[in-house]
Amino acid sequence: MAQLTRPSREIRPERKQPQDPIQAELSKATIAQAPAKKGTTSTIVPSSMMAYIWSTSTSKWVLPPTLHKYIYDSKGSLQQEIIADSSATQPASRYSYSYNSNGSASTYLEETWTGTAWRNASRSVFSYDSRGYETEWLRQKWVNGAWENESRDISNYSSLETELLRQDWVNGVWQNKSRLAYFFNTQGRYTGDVYQEWDGNMIVYGYRTSFTYNANGAITQQISESWDKNRNDFILTYRYSYIYNAAGGRIEEVGEDWNIVTNSFVPSRRYIYTVVAAQPWSEYVLQVWQNGTYVNAWRTINPIRDAEGRLTRYESQRWYSTIWQDEERTTISYQANGSYEQLIEKYVNGEWTNSLRYSDINQEEGVFLENKSETWNGNSWKIFYGRRLVLNYDAAGNIKRRVDQEYSTADEKYINTKLYTYGNYQTITLANQRAAALTAATQVYPNPTAGKATLQLAGLPQGQGVLQGQLLNTLGQVVQQFTLKLQQGTVNQELDLSQLKAGVYTLRIQTKEGAIVKQVVRQ
Repeated sequence: MAQLTRPSREIRPERKQPQDPIQAELSKATIAQAPAKKGTTSTIVPSSMMAYIWSTSTSKWVLPPTLHKYIYDSKGSLQQEIIADSSATQPASRYSYSYNSNGSASTYLEETWTGTAWRNASRSVFSYDSRGYETEWLRQKWVNGAWENESRDISNYSSLETELLRQDWVNGVWQNKSRLAYFFNTQGRYTGDVYQEWDGNMIVYGYRTSFTYNANGAITQQISESWDKNRNDFILTYRYSYIYNAAGGRIEEVGEDWNIVTNSFVPSRRYIYTVVAAQPWSEYVLQVWQNGTYVNAWRTINPIRDAEGRLTRYESQRWYSTIWQDEERTTISYQANGSYEQLIEKYVNGEWTNSLRYSDINQEEGVFLENKSETWNGNSWKIFYGRRLVLNYDAAGNIKRRVDQEYSTADEKYINTKLYTYGNYQTITLANQRAAALTAATQVYPNPTAGKATLQLAGLPQGQGVLQGQLLNTLGQVVQQFTLKLQQGTVNQELDLSQLKAGVYTLRIQTKEGAIVKQVVRQ
């Protein structure tokens, strides 16, 4: 539980290549997830976490670990995280989060501890439209006592286009870095996309894809283009055409590559499907273009599907001169908790033998445990890639310990990488809209204060009883407790912070509607 989870968007999006029919079908297969443990009135969260790094040279956890302390708002959302060396008495860094009325992130602030005070380091500011869609993600850094722009993402959502534009702040102006846009027709069908990258004012990389449909809404053609820096324009790269029978079942795909010499598309490959009406295929053949004609290359036969229509088994054959010969057999199993296993066998000397195995293993709640890839060495399975989590829980089902491990092919075993231990669990009564309204109506002034401040709270329903309040420091420690006096559902009370050190404090008041959380600054 480090920083607020944000999509990095740093990875260049993959161009949408036509998929092998097997890949296309498996990518659409849904894996049933175990039902989540739902808590409609409360949530249980840890208040602290210790993080360790594994030393491969000493085969021990590096000490001291890093201490993380967490403060949550009345909705159970992370409001503040304080990070410190567990052996030190002072913190190292602090992350603060705020949210709008819809629960979406509004700001994210990173600060570092100078030894005497918190100093700004970086922040993110998020903007949304009336539909709740993010329109801007602005990133800034603290320079010479002021916020300076660093980069931003600008998002545009309309019925016909969705666009994400990333820009960097360079010499006082915004400069394009990358752009990704998706396009739709008036029926809401996906008609294409474009991606571009800039170096200064020049586009240095990009691609563009377009799709056309028939009257039944099925794709009939896909055309792909790549950016040519020399021409400063997109150039054609390949085209796929799709053919259907009268019932709408796909019976053929034809792939063509663009020939820059002849300025025309030339045949490259095609898939021919055996289908009954619009039912899933029972066989398909891959043919490649050679010497002016299509020749057989590969085919997939004998598919078996489960009750949900997911592939569970199929066989593949390779074409050798004049006959088809068995090559591979694939068996896939799915479990309700999201676990998944794919077994690939090779046909050798007249019999099927193990070759490869890929596994995703989850525990019953659908929580990830292990992902591994194995090869058959003749007698047993040998892992060539693996990562897993080793989880321990307390009697109440709260996670106490998590160990991250990666498989070492040199040592032929899993090696520790990170350790997280969680503690001080707290139950937060989830706030409803009433609690959110109370929080918005709560006022603390003056804020910042030199010593004393007035707390005003109105609109509390009857039957609240006595309310208790707390002030917490940046380490999450309670430094002051007090009782609030209610008069006809309102509070108007003076708070005395004069004995506290200068800094930022969290004011927390627990009501039957949920927790009210505010920040108070002591000058």
